[in-house]
Amino acid sequence: MKLKYLKLKNINSIENAEIDFTKFHNSLFLITGPTGSGKTTIIDAICAALYNKTPRLKTSAKGLLRNGAKEGEIELVFEINSKEYVAKWRAKRNKDIIIKTTLQTEDDEIDKHISKEVEKILKLDFYQFTKAIVLAQGEFDAFLSANSTEKTEILKNILELDEYEKISRRVYEKTYELKNEIENLKSLIPEVEEEELKEKEKIKNAILKEIEKLKEDINYFEKLKEKTELLSEIERINKNLDELRKELKEVLLDFTQKEAEEREVENKYDEFEAKFQEIFQLIFEYEKTQETLKMLEKQIINTDRNIQNKSKEIEKLEYDKSQFLQIKENLSKQINDSENFENFEYIKKLYDELALVKNLKDSQIQKIENLEKSYFEKEREIKNLKQKLQTLSMKIIDPLVVELEKYRENLVEGKPCPLCGSTTHPFKINPPDITKEDLDEYKNLKNEIEKKEEELQNIKITLENAKKDLEKLESDYENKKDELFKFSIKNDEDFINLKTKKEHYDKIKVEYEKVELTLKHINSNISKSLSEIEHLQNELQRRQEDKKNQEMRIKELIDKIGREDIDNYKNELQNKKESLKQELQKVKKEFEKVKLSKNEIESKINLLKENLSKYQEKYKNYSEYSGEYNENLYKALKEKFENYNIELGRIKELIATLSQNLKKKKELQEKIEKKNNELRIYEKINRKIGSKNGKKFSKIIIRYILDSLLNITNERLKELSDERYFLEVVPDGDDFDLKIIDTFFENKIRDVKTLSGGEKFLVSLALSFSLSDFMREKINIESMFLDEGFGTLDKEHLNKALEVLRKASRGKTIGIISHVEMLKEEIEKQINVKVSNT
Repeated sequence: MKLKYLKLKNINSIENAEIDFTKFHNSLFLITGPTGSGKTTIIDAICAALYNKTPRLKTSAKGLLRNGAKEGEIELVFEINSKEYVAKWRAKRNKDIIIKTTLQTEDDEIDKHISKEVEKILKLDFYQFTKAIVLAQGEFDAFLSANSTEKTEILKNILELDEYEKISRRVYEKTYELKNEIENLKSLIPEVEEEELKEKEKIKNAILKEIEKLKEDINYFEKLKEKTELLSEIERINKNLDELRKELKEVLLDFTQKEAEEREVENKYDEFEAKFQEIFQLIFEYEKTQETLKMLEKQIINTDRNIQNKSKEIEKLEYDKSQFLQIKENLSKQINDSENFENFEYIKKLYDELALVKNLKDSQIQKIENLEKSYFEKEREIKNLKQKLQTLSMKIIDPLVVELEKYRENLVEGKPCPLCGSTTHPFKINPPDITKEDLDEYKNLKNEIEKKEEELQNIKITLENAKKDLEKLESDYENKKDELFKFSIKNDEDFINLKTKKEHYDKIKVEYEKVELTLKHINSNISKSLSEIEHLQNELQRRQEDKKNQEMRIKELIDKIGREDIDNYKNELQNKKESLKQELQKVKKEFEKVKLSKNEIESKINLLKENLSKYQEKYKNYSEYSGEYNENLYKALKEKFENYNIELGRIKELIATLSQNLKKKKELQEKIEKKNNELRIYEKINRKIGSKNGKKFSKIIIRYILDSLLNITNERLKELSDERYFLEVVPDGDDFDLKIIDTFFENKIRDVKTLSGGEKFLVSLALSFSLSDFMREKINIESMFLDEGFGTLDKEHLNKALEVLRKASRGKTIGIISHVEMLKEEIEKQINVKVSNT
């Protein structure tokens, strides 16, 4: 974390202040000022902006608002991993003091629970922040002076050791969970043995043998029953066959009689049908000729009507033709009276080009005006820079003069200088006090003037080229104007009049072309109608001849038929044919009925014969089964068979249950063995780190961390105490304590309480830096603040402390809050906090 800027308004004794921490990057700086001026307020403000808490006001930062002020504000800018954040704290006084905090990033703004967001970003809570980054007044020796329990809590809070306590508790809990699981699994093991299963299998096999024997007996009785039933069925079929054969004999006599009747009626119908077809063919031809004659009469009437209609159409077309000829003549006169517009497209092109050139010319004039303006502005800039250079030249010596510095010794007052011609030489007596900043400014001004003069020259060249382009455009504009003048186009009005006349001419020409096309269409229609009339007249003559031929054919057909009342004769023949047809259908129906009865009887006989053959063949297969079928004995065997099957099912279920229990017993024993193996491992771990409250493992870790922490601390303490003091952990049962080893008194172990104020501060300082280094795993700490504590040091130890702090500041920015005068003299970079007069 790197602090960059801090702004304060109405915070405690500070009315308005801004601090730029970037000026102190990777260095040691001092925050100084009289007591009560607000030095520690800077620490409070940093903490309040981030957590809305301060080391002095741990519950809320409301008390930071300046007495009498209605509102106050803190703004802190800091950086984490090259990403910048802005934390704001605002207080407003109404009936109560209302606090609002926000955290801004490049992406968004958070206005709720910003302290949680800050913890997430910094990976430090308020307690850890005040132990790693802001070491508050009076809390330097908090860790050193704390008892074993307090040290444990401090390390737990700073280094997040809760996870180790969770592991310790979990190991303890898991050990007893495994023990309980093993006991539970043991209670689930069923009481079953393999011998019991083997006994049941023997019983099952004995039952299966009895069932197989019963199956054979039952099967024999079933075959005897089937043999008896087959014999009865054969006797029944033979009886049915005898009855059907008698019935078939009677039906065959009736069948022969009906077949003869059908043949006689069919012959009679066929003879009449031949005569009927011959006469009907002549009648059909007669009726068709009659229809053709009627159609021809209609066609003759329609053709005659069409000839008349076409004649009327020709008369109308001739009238329309005369009207359009008159319109054509009028339009032709208007076209001949119009002007010649052959050059209009060329004139229009010239007119459009003239407008384009005019626009380009206007744009070029605007461009020249802009360039001239830029030219004058650039000249003014160069003039101002040269005046500034001349003023600076009065203060410093031109680089050329610097090179000729050796000639200054030979200058004589009253005699002219070989470089500038001056007879007075003030710089020989009092050489100017030239700074590096003055020389850099002089060089920068000269470079800028050269750059501006180059830009001015480029503008000048661009301006000259633009003026040349304008001359070309003006020449082109005048040429196109002269060309239009040849066609009497002097201005826009002349061109618009010409354009209007051309549009009127085009309109008349289109109308003329439409009339010509219409006349052409009328002539075509007249020719077409005349041709159609000629075709219709020929068609009329042909159809009149066809009509005479059809009338003659009708007379011939009547002679062949032999009767003129054709319709009555046709009906008589139709009725007679229908009567014969009905008689034939009746005879056929009776014959089919007898035939169907015959076929049905024959089919039944064939089916019975097939069944008889099958049953007789099947009966042969039962020759080996002798004796009579006994129904009661068969039922007794079936009942005994069912009972054995029920017993077999019960034994199978029992065997399945026993097998399942044996399998379950084996699985549970295997699980118990696995759990026992796991338990042995956890019992070993539990003896080492497990505990109900989780303290055992955290104490091991804390002791390990504390040893590492003291190794780092003792390296710094070696410098601060001239290798006199070393910190050491002294075990006391389950607790531990910190002791001081004093090498100046034969490595005597001393209680830290026996240290003087200055000694305690040095030890605490070394310990605080070590704790801060431990936090680096969480966050890269680039800024630190130390509040007071230096007043207890003598000059020698103060110098050593400063030396350690200077070394530490090579990788981070360290701010010291103190009013010790010696620090003001030793630390170059300072922030001086003054008491406000208001």
